[in-house]
Amino acid sequence: MIYVKYKTLLMILLGIFIFVGIGIAIPKLTVYDTVPVSAQLKRCTDSAIDHFDNPIERIALMLGKSRIVETQGPAEAMIEFYTIFRIPLGVLRGQPDMKLGVFCNMIDPDDWSASSK
Repeated sequence: MIYVKYKTLLMILLGIFIFVGIGIAIPKLTVYDTVPVSAQLKRCTDSAIDHFDNPIERIALMLGKSRIVETQGPAEAMIEFYTIFRIPLGVLRGQPDMKLGVFCNMIDPDDWSASSK
C-alpha cells in the first residue's frame, strides 16, 4: 500500500521533471540571433544581460535564452529574451513585445548602457 503511494508520487515528480526539461530545451534549441554580430558586440550584450536586477527575471533567463534581433551601427543592438517554453520575458512585466537596447563601448566590452523599449 505504501509502495503504491511512493510509486505514484515518483511518477508525478518524474512527469514534472520531464515537462520542465522540455520547457527549458525549447528556447535553448530554437532561439538564434537574427542578425550577424561581431564577437565583441556579442560579449557586450551578454554582459548587459547578466545585470538584470530582478531575481525572477534572472532565473527565467537562466532557463531561457536571448537573441539579438537588430543592430544599429557597430556598437548598438536590440535584444529579445525568451524564458521557459519560449515565452517572451516581457510577459512577466506585462510588456510582451519588450526589447532591450544596448549601447556598447567597443574599447571595453564590459562598459555598456541599456534602455528598455
